[in-house]
Amino acid sequence: NKTSEAIRGFFIEKNKEFIMADEPKVTIDEKDYLIEDLSDDAKAQLGSLNVTDQKIANLQQEIGIMQTARNAYANALAAALPKKN
Repeated sequence: NKTSEAIRGFFIEKNKEFIMADEPKVTIDEKDYLIEDLSDDAKAQLGSLNVTDQKIANLQQEIGIMQTARNAYANALAAALPKKN
């Protein structure tokens, strides 16, 4: 989704690094908005979006861990099966 990918929270990108902006802004659908100009509702929605994006990233990391563990268990099962001629 272009909107969530474009959001940089309270940081801006400068020379491939994220730094605190003098005037914090967010980019949504290729448009920049100053955080201070957003309504309280928009700020709350932005905060919720940032929290959910972080939780999704954490869950994706956990899925990777579980997939690695599953592969190890499958390999161990294959090694434990009786050999057939």
